[in-house]
Amino acid sequence: PVPFFMRWLETVFNDGMEYEKLPKVVPYFVMPLSMALLLFRFIQAGVSIWKGKMDMLIVSHEAEEEVEEANKAMVAEEIK
Repeated sequence: PVPFFMRWLETVFNDGMEYEKLPKVVPYFVMPLSMALLLFRFIQAGVSIWKGKMDMLIVSHEAEEEVEEANKAMVAEEIK
């Protein structure tokens, strides 16, 4: 069943006929929107690197590894 807050799609895209399932217009709209947002984020990161605000792109597993290495270095420094 279609949630109540999406009932407006019936009148706009389906000439008033009721939907039993989620209308196709929703995923067809979400995919280009999500790709546009992803492209925006890539452009934003590229501009930040270009301007020198960021020095590299980093993914979460790389960040976790760097945090672990920093913790090991701090522990080794405290032991000395």
